[in-house]
Amino acid sequence: MITERVRKHAEHLAGASELPAFVYDLDALASHAAGIRQALTVPGAPEIFYAAKANPDAPILRTIAPHVDGIEVASGGELAHVRQVLPEARLAFGGPGKTDDELKLALELGVERIHVESPHELSRLTALAREQDRRSTSCSG
Repeated sequence: MITERVRKHAEHLAGASELPAFVYDLDALASHAAGIRQALTVPGAPEIFYAAKANPDAPILRTIAPHVDGIEVASGGELAHVRQVLPEARLAFGGPGKTDDELKLALELGVERIHVESPHELSRLTALAREQDRRSTSCSG
């Protein structure tokens, strides 16, 4: 959505030959996200997870976070970035082709949901989770 505030700032940047640029109206984004949340505040409403893939910039994530139930990530890089920007956020990790390192990272960083794409990925994740449990048990015992 292009608000008047964004349009004016973009015109200023164009006049100063400072384009291309990303221009956001974070107040309008917060208002829009709040409106979506309000519209879905009914019994049995779905949870709302923002897909970091859409725009993982820290100011966007921080603006959206109060209005969603969590953040969905699709790679180890996104996972690490979002956890750094929003340390307490609920995370869902989706997408095909997750590496063992990405799955380990998801377990280490406390991802709440991992969308498993195949029986093979489920087997890998199960083995990694068991390995992590053995390590944490041997370290604490």
